Amino acid sequence: MILREYNRTTGSSLEEDIKSNDDRLIDVVGWLNNFLSSGALSFLVNQSITVAAFSPDLASKASILSQFHCPLCYGEAPIVTINIRIPPISLQSSDSQTNEAFKRAIKYRLSHTHNYGNQRLCVHVVFVLRNKRHRMDVDNMAKGFLDTLQGVLYDNDNQIDHLNLHKLMWEGDEEHIRVNIRETHFNRHEDVLYHKFRHNWGDQEELRLEDFMDTKENSTSPLPPP
Repeated sequence: MILREYNRTTGSSLEEDIKSNDDRLIDVVGWLNNFLSSGALSFLVNQSITVAAFSPDLASKASILSQFHCPLCYGEAPIVTINIRIPPISLQSSDSQTNEAFKRAIKYRLSHTHNYGNQRLCVHVVFVLRNKRHRMDVDNMAKGFLDTLQGVLYDNDNQIDHLNLHKLMWEGDEEHIRVNIRETHFNRHEDVLYHKFRHNWGDQEELRLEDFMDTKENSTSPLPPP
């Protein structure tokens, strides 16, 4: 539809099945951007998403968080929401014996759950913790948990394109994990016309890690000496 309108208004003759990385689309991108900057065209849409303004109790709040509908990710595979009655652990602060026991327990709990194989995924995790364990980093909890799901819910955690994390703390003792997992087509770029980056960095320089290595041989580092 976009290409048909572009051809009509500009007198061009681009084929409608043109490849998404064809550089002839650069002119089409510029044509679209003119409409967007003028306000005559917008590709933003309002999606109705239900969020809780109030929860009767913490169980309801945790349930609503874990069942949140991601507005960015969609796919054909089923959406799975699972409650796992086990205290979260931190991969960084737990010993190897604890980590292995945690993995075995998670695999036991999820042994009959749908496996997404090698599909691209959107994952939402809620860690419910006692206030006394508030120092546990959500990223370290997530790393250990997502590693554990490999071979159980999916082949490898590098299939996760979208990850949403919550650490929900409370004054009681019970701790558990809730996970929501679904297929995502996010990186198919079906919502993008031209599949290349055209970005203007202006005068911002590219940062190269080798310029910031703390070595005696690196005499060209832009950083001042410590």
